Amino acid sequence: MIKQIANHFQVSPSYLMGWDEELKKTTHFFDYLELLGYEINESPYDDKWEITIKESGQKIYISSAEMNLLESTTKENIYLRIFNYLHDEKHNQ
Repeated sequence: MIKQIANHFQVSPSYLMGWDEELKKTTHFFDYLELLGYEINESPYDDKWEITIKESGQKIYISSAEMNLLESTTKENIYLRIFNYLHDEKHNQ
């Protein structure tokens, strides 16, 4: 039923339920990366972020623009996978 209502209004079911705003309030991208095994810190170098892979201790440095791109593409990928999951006939309940 929710899926049908969301389709009628051309919004995602998560938007209709108010989950999108809750996720924005409670989940920070860096927290998500921490859960995946990365540690994020501001780099001593200008306009860079230091990402440490906790398991190996290896460090990489990326610019703020690259961090923004990483965040936006990660969110897009997650939303796309959820959208596909919701529209998969096997998971329509």
